[in-house]
Amino acid sequence: MAEFLSIGAAAFLLGVAVSTLRRWEKESRFFSDFRTLGGHRRKNQRAIA
Repeated sequence: MAEFLSIGAAAFLLGVAVSTLRRWEKESRFFSDFRTLGGHRRKNQRAIA
């Protein structure tokens, strides 16, 4: 089963700020795999590591 990361965890692994990932998503350079019912972004760990 795939493990999904929060945007904060993904940013930490990539070595960038959370705001950078949000900006990249607006610029279509980074995509979240899905959002939770509360609107939180989730990214597949395998896509990052």
